[in-house]
Amino acid sequence: MYLVYICHENLLLLQFIVVNYYIREGLNMIEQFNKVTAGYYQEFNGIKYTYVEKGKAEGTMEIMPHHLNPNGTIHGGALVALADSIAMAGMIYAYDFVPAATTNLSISFLRTAKSGEVKALAKILSKGRNVSAWQVDCYDEGSNLLSTMQVNFVLIKESSTEWEKKFK
Repeated sequence: MYLVYICHENLLLLQFIVVNYYIREGLNMIEQFNKVTAGYYQEFNGIKYTYVEKGKAEGTMEIMPHHLNPNGTIHGGALVALADSIAMAGMIYAYDFVPAATTNLSISFLRTAKSGEVKALAKILSKGRNVSAWQVDCYDEGSNLLSTMQVNFVLIKESSTEWEKKFK
């Protein structure tokens, strides 16, 4: 049994991934990520995982009314949530499901969108023993770059959390 922290802005969700269960059920990795996040922040915001491999991940989010700011354009926080979620999925897979948490991120907003689907492409920049750095670019349906983000994750060592020991 593996435990994963997924951090979105000020919201820290503890999620349990039971890898063997999903493998027995015949689900592929993308189905696993989408199933694990069902009923959580990602599902509420329409974040869907579409591709993952070691060092890369992709996902989408359909712009919904609750993603818009008062100007009628996508809120920056929605792009941060999408980018962080997709990078975290890539990080989790790259490190064979080691628990992790977002430590910091920096995002540049380059263009806005009002509707349609946003696609996030995440790639690993650095895979260290304790910290992993990722870059995530978000695009609109016309392949226009909306934002670029760098995010760092810290790996949580097995002995670093008491609650984790309960589930091993």
